[in-house]
Amino acid sequence: MYLDEIAIMPTRKALDTEFEMALHQVSSKNFPLDVYVLLMAYKNQALHGDNNSKRPERFSMVLETLIHDAWQKLKGMEASEAKVEFIKLSRKPIV
Repeated sequence: MYLDEIAIMPTRKALDTEFEMALHQVSSKNFPLDVYVLLMAYKNQALHGDNNSKRPERFSMVLETLIHDAWQKLKGMEASEAKVEFIKLSRKPIV
């Protein structure tokens, strides 16, 4: 997180509201795979905290494995920071 973002960090209630709105908006958009995987990782970190689940081992679970690995890299990130990152990423134009 950058210093200029800290100064405009919304209140917890406002952040939760923005996050819920972003979750709803994301469900109706089609994102490139890499963006979708990051969104799901941020969402999981925001809602569940650090990833303590076992890595999917079945070859047929490629998407779940990608999300698991991306989520694992967010270990230690605060829920509020994960929500901010999710919101920012969800607002980027789809190219």
